[in-house]
Amino acid sequence: ARESAPDRLVEHVLRTITGQLGAYSSSVWRREGVSGLLAFEFAFERGRLVTKADEVIAKISPTLNVEDVWPWSEILRTGKPSVLEDIREGPDFPWRARLQAQGVVTILIVPMLIAGQVAGVIGIRFIQRRQFRAEEMELAQALANQAMLAIQRSEERRVGKECRSRW
Repeated sequence: ARESAPDRLVEHVLRTITGQLGAYSSSVWRREGVSGLLAFEFAFERGRLVTKADEVIAKISPTLNVEDVWPWSEILRTGKPSVLEDIREGPDFPWRARLQAQGVVTILIVPMLIAGQVAGVIGIRFIQRRQFRAEEMELAQALANQAMLAIQRSEERRVGKECRSRW
């Protein structure tokens, strides 16, 4: 709440989510309109913010079809969090090899909501198999909503700068 630079606000929120839940890392995926795609935006890994401009990320596939990653379609439909208890045992998905190389086992996927609509998801990644208490799920949801607000604020600032530079 005290962060004055919107660009750093996203990093701060992801750092908070990762720290508060004792996670290894976290990532943000935004919904691209009605296209059925989710686009990677940011990750907080190894103490730093990684963006979609990172060349390693660009090689993996920064945009994925919702249907290609279980349980994204269910989360987008219900607006409820979901847990991939062990990514080593579930269906394959484009980022699995990268996450497994980092030691990630469990991913808590939390929807980011705007006016009750799912605008994206946050994947909160853990290097051990985890189950979550109701209060952890509530905290994750509250922090995911804060992340969405931070992303919107950062986007508004970027658009405002572009408009001012055109004048």
